[in-house]
Amino acid sequence: MKYQLWLFIVFSMLSQSLKADTPLTIGVASNFQLPLKQLLAESPTWDTQNIRIVVGASGSLYNQVVKGAPLDVVLLANSEWPERLYNEGLASQVHSYAIGKLVVWPFGKANTRLINISKALNATQGKIAIAHPEQAPYGASAKAFINKLPINANIQANLVLARSVSQAFQFVDSGNAQIGFVAESLLIQAYKKLGKSKYLDYYLIPQEQYPKIVQKLALLNSVNNRSTKIQSQANDFIGFLLNEKTQEKLEKLGYSPLSLGPTRSAVSANKFSGLSAYE
Repeated sequence: MKYQLWLFIVFSMLSQSLKADTPLTIGVASNFQLPLKQLLAESPTWDTQNIRIVVGASGSLYNQVVKGAPLDVVLLANSEWPERLYNEGLASQVHSYAIGKLVVWPFGKANTRLINISKALNATQGKIAIAHPEQAPYGASAKAFINKLPINANIQANLVLARSVSQAFQFVDSGNAQIGFVAESLLIQAYKKLGKSKYLDYYLIPQEQYPKIVQKLALLNSVNNRSTKIQSQANDFIGFLLNEKTQEKLEKLGYSPLSLGPTRSAVSANKFSGLSAYE
């Protein structure tokens, strides 16, 4: 009996220890992976936190959550999938956290006075990379923008669909595509890391010319009996991402910050600075 009691105590302590070491698991759309890591690294508080980051296309992350993946928070590149997670009872909070910027790369800085994207695309002999419109919001916005342009039939045939906007960037960067529609944030991060001028050679498409890329996050309901500590950490992380100081950094990272608008939440929206009341 004493031996069994001793084993119970040992296993109980081990279980609690493992639970205490459980990381906050964040699923993030590929366009926001490096900006998120930079924001965390620049924070004295969050730089020391136990965080696991899972990267993927927004549609892929949504499907993972639906299938029961043990994620705590997801930062997606659109508003539709986080809203679906909330409506399907898989998330308790939904917040906008950034507005993405779409660019054409490379474009030719010397020609910025004579910008004509239709002409540039029609002159393209090679492949044109975009993220898959059904899996990645940047791809959906790129496809909607392209469909409005007066372009020849060959352009549609030259489109190559990537799994994510990051892969579309890789297609162009590796030379497997001649031109691409990618997130400005990816080029900013590439230039910071490698310092090559080619990453500055892009055209920032005016945001009113394509469907707005409002990126939203969702605080997920627990699928693995999430500890109180992780729940609190997840809420604190959302507060960190949405606070004014963090939002001010987004402009330099390739996003438009937002004056935080409507939020769906099962807890008080006043917990987060700048958030409005419920929808």
